[in-house]
Amino acid sequence: MKKSPLALDIYCWLTYRMSYVSRATHVPWEALQVQFGSGYPLTARGKRDFKGKFLGQLKKVSLIYPEAKFEVSEKTICLLPSKTHVPKLKGHYKK
Repeated sequence: MKKSPLALDIYCWLTYRMSYVSRATHVPWEALQVQFGSGYPLTARGKRDFKGKFLGQLKKVSLIYPEAKFEVSEKTICLLPSKTHVPKLKGHYKK
C-alpha cells in the first residue's frame, strides 16, 4: 500500500467513514470519482477506468483493514457498519 497514493487515500477515507457509519450508506461511483479520480475524465470510459483502478486499490486496503464491510454494485459502494480500524479516543484532547 505504501507505493500507492490512491490506496492510502482510500484507506484514510474508509477508516474515517467507518468511524460514523451506523446504517447501510450508498456512495455513488460518481462521487468517488470526483473525490479520488481527478485524473480521469467524466466520460463513460473515464468512469470505467476509475472504477477498475479504485476496486484494485480497495482490494489492497481490504487486506490491511479486513473488518471493513462493504458491498460493491454497478452504481455504488454500500458501506455497512463495521468495527473501526483506528480505536476512538476516550475523553478530550488537552493542550
